Amino acid sequence: MTSHIPLSSSELATLWMTYQQKTMSQRLLEHFIEHAEDEEAKEAKEILTSTHNKIVHYIERIKQIFEQEGAVVPVGFTEQDVNTEVPKLYDHLFDIMFLRLLKQMITGFAQAANEPEVRKYFIKGKELSKKIIANYTQLLLASDIQASSTWAGKATNSQIAPFSDKLMMYCTSIFCSFGLGSNALGTAFSLRNDLPLLLIDTAKDILTYGQEGGKIMARNGWMEEPPQMEDRIDLTK
Repeated sequence: MTSHIPLSSSELATLWMTYQQKTMSQRLLEHFIEHAEDEEAKEAKEILTSTHNKIVHYIERIKQIFEQEGAVVPVGFTEQDVNTEVPKLYDHLFDIMFLRLLKQMITGFAQAANEPEVRKYFIKGKELSKKIIANYTQLLLASDIQASSTWAGKATNSQIAPFSDKLMMYCTSIFCSFGLGSNALGTAFSLRNDLPLLLIDTAKDILTYGQEGGKIMARNGWMEEPPQMEDRIDLTK
């Protein structure tokens, strides 16, 4: 009989983060699926449903691993974080593009957030996004390069939140992480000497914005504590 080899702390941390992201995606997709009702959205609904089913399978598998390891299963995002009965927040095409880009959600978040502090934060993020797009578009046009389209689909006029403020804040936090990662790669591999300074400036703005969001989440108790290693110093006192 083979003995069980426990997961390392880094492996548990990766699973914990994956669980947070998968449960968030599960709840977002539930809203999109519920409102993909017209004939044009039929194919999108099939893709979204298939993706949702796969995500649910991954979530259950991660739960099993946590239980096998004797670790606490994270809360993640539950049915309390989505309301599928409210009007749709985004129009057709946005749902399917969400699977590829995870972008252009912040306008909808800004108009539907419940807490004034959170709404103000999303408005600030929308303005930061516009600034970043304008800066890079200007740089491309100066080199006679046509900027690519940044979106497909847009927010509707609904101001009723289909998602909890907690979920929307976490989703925005992931956007910030993606942005910082992309800027780091761009800075490292760019062969243009005019790009690194712009990329570094962008990363600074994203980092500052992300830190502000983290403080909001902490104040509202929306940051779930990840698995912790034993404090050996404390245990030996």
